[in-house]
Parts: sequence; structure tokens; C-alpha cells
Amino acid sequence: MKCIGQALLTATIIAIGTPSTAQSFVTVRECTAALEGGDTEAARGLAEEILEWERVPAQVRTEAERCLTEVFGVEYEFYMPSRGFLTADEVEQLELPRVARLAEQQAEEGALQAAIRAEEEALQAARCQILEELAPLQLRLNELMALEDVTERNLEIAANATRSETLQTCRDWYSRDRFSALTNSVCSDYFERFGAVPPEGMDDYDQAELRLIRAQVSRLNLDLQTIDEGMLPEDARMERLELLRLAAISELPEELQQQAQNMSVAEIEVLRIAFEREQCD
Repeated sequence: MKCIGQALLTATIIAIGTPSTAQSFVTVRECTAALEGGDTEAARGLAEEILEWERVPAQVRTEAERCLTEVFGVEYEFYMPSRGFLTADEVEQLELPRVARLAEQQAEEGALQAAIRAEEEALQAARCQILEELAPLQLRLNELMALEDVTERNLEIAANATRSETLQTCRDWYSRDRFSALTNSVCSDYFERFGAVPPEGMDDYDQAELRLIRAQVSRLNLDLQTIDEGMLPEDARMERLELLRLAAISELPEELQQQAQNMSVAEIEVLRIAFEREQCD
């Protein structure tokens, strides 16, 4: 019998602490009706019952809070962490440590973000300074590289012509006056390298031709290899150039890629540097 009584008491406590959804609706509506009817005693009794609840259906939570607030004269709200109704002051006191922790976290995050921004700004400033120096240099580099190709070809042609003419002059002199030609420092040096009399074998022109033919044979062998792979040599050369050009375009920002479609690799590089300099302004 004692066990049965204890079980009934426990069930009653649970019923009070966690009413059914239907009972919650009834109790809250009765409290509201009592307040509207001026029955403060009944409203207080119902409010004290509501105050013991550990769970409130969301549909009547606001009305239950209003009932408690009007009965007891202080603002009440259902505070989920404590699973119960508390006054606004009690909630504020419980929330203070959490709010303080949140404020501290926000301050730390703010300081971290500020440090990150400062580092990013420093890096961007350094990058912009480099781009400022690089832009005119890149333009001049393109000009000089083009000029260098022409100059090297012209120098080689001029050097070959001068060397051949000097050697021929020394050999003509040798045929007229062997002693004077042999004792001349320039001719003596040339004679040591190429001989005073044209040899039966290879002369300067032959050597130049050898270098030229070697380069041509190497290129033609490469062309044969390309043909064996199923592609015409000119197509392969154009494809390699196009792949380099497309790779350069793909590294540009999207807004510049259309503009660069018909540009050479050197022109694309100038465009990229100019764009990045604009981001520094």
C-alpha cells in the first residue's frame, strides 16, 4: 500500500512538472479567462501551477508567460536552459556569464581579423609596389627581346662576313708577301686558326653550312617524329604556341580573358600586369 501511494505521488509530481499538451492548453486558457473575468484568486492558483512546469508547448508559451506576468506583476519567460519559468531579472543574471564569454570571443575574433587584414594589406601594398616597378620593365623587356633577336642575327651575319673578308685579305697578302703576312699579328692569328692557304678540306663557309645543315636536320627529324605521331609539323608548332597562349589566358582574371583571346603571350603578360596595377589604385 505504501508503494502504491508513493507511485501515485511521483505520478502527480511528474504530471505537474510535465503536463500533457492538451492539459497545458486548458490550464493556460483557464488562467487567461480568470484574468479577463477578474478572478485573481483562481488566476493565481493556475499561475502557480504553470510556474512549476518544466515543459511548455510552443503554441501556448507566449500566453503562459503573459498569464504569469499579469498575476505576479513581474515579467516572466520560459528559460529553456533551466527548463522552467524565470523572471526577466533572473534570466539576465543567468545570461551574464554567457554574454561575457560571447563578448570576449567576439573581441578575440575581431582582433584576429584585424591582424589578418593588416597582414593582407601589407602584402597587397608590397605586391602593388612590385607591380609598379615591373610594368614598365616588362614593356621594355618585350621590346629588347625582339630587338635582341634581330641584333643577334645581324651580328652573326656581320661577324661571319668580317671574319671571311679578313681571312681572304690575309691570304691574298700571303700570296704576295709571305713574310709580311706571317708577321702581322691579325693575319698570324687567323693563319693559326684557318691556315695561310685554303685547305683542301673545310673552310669557313663549309663550317657555317655544317652548322646550318645540322640545325635543319635536327628540325626535320623532329618534324618526322611529329608526322609519325599523326600531325603535320606546322600544325604541331602552332599547337604548342597556342597551348602556351591559352595557358597564359587561363591565368588571367575572368573579365580579361575575352579581351586577351587574340593576343600573343607577350601582350597577355603586359595586360596582366596593367590590370594588377589598377587594383592597387
